[in-house]
Amino acid sequence: MYKRVVVALLAFIICGFAGYKIYRHYYPPYEGCFPRNPEESYEVLALRILVDNLMQGYEGNGKCLVIHYPVSKSHEKGLEVIAPSIRKASKNKIKEVRLVPIKSSHEYISEVYSSEYTAEDFNKVFEANSDCDLIINYVFLPAEKKELFKITVFNTSEKKSKKTRFGYNIGNIGVFGSLVESGVIHSMTAWKPNPSITEEPLPEGDKEAFDLKYLLINKYNLAEIKKQYPVLFPKHKTKDEGL
Repeated sequence: MYKRVVVALLAFIICGFAGYKIYRHYYPPYEGCFPRNPEESYEVLALRILVDNLMQGYEGNGKCLVIHYPVSKSHEKGLEVIAPSIRKASKNKIKEVRLVPIKSSHEYISEVYSSEYTAEDFNKVFEANSDCDLIINYVFLPAEKKELFKITVFNTSEKKSKKTRFGYNIGNIGVFGSLVESGVIHSMTAWKPNPSITEEPLPEGDKEAFDLKYLLINKYNLAEIKKQYPVLFPKHKTKDEGL
């Protein structure tokens, strides 16, 4: 009888541990915030890889501004993973993470992923958070040159007392490649052509998982990315179609 109890207890422990390992494989821990599905885990991984690159040589004040799309109340919980993921990926160089919507929640509309956000929209957010010297952007930037360079952090003609480091999570490298080349955009993640879309759990290694879906692009590897993925860099017919 005693042996049966011990065997049953051991079987229960083994099954429980196996279940925990499977759960953690799908939902890796991020300081108490758990992505709800594998796809969200990939998105968090892209953020971590971006932050890791932004931290190289970073000697700022440790304040990070994250600009995101407006969200409804029911979706606010989805933002909770961002701040702890940034702090962890920065190895705690980033002490404060400020999540700010490009427009306030009362301006939330169904067409939230609009490409019509203007320089004025961005500048309002930057001015209200001017003490942050690291910026991570999730929002479509204006594609027109004239409008884009009205944004204060991209206006290189203005003398700035402090240097702001700008990262773009899941951006359009075909449009903003020249800003990456000049270093105005320090780093960008972007979708790979024909990315792997899968419900399988993340591979064990961060790089292996990231490489299934995304590219990390900065001024140092931009030329190589252009050679390897020319489809991401369409030729523009007019001077206003690309930067």
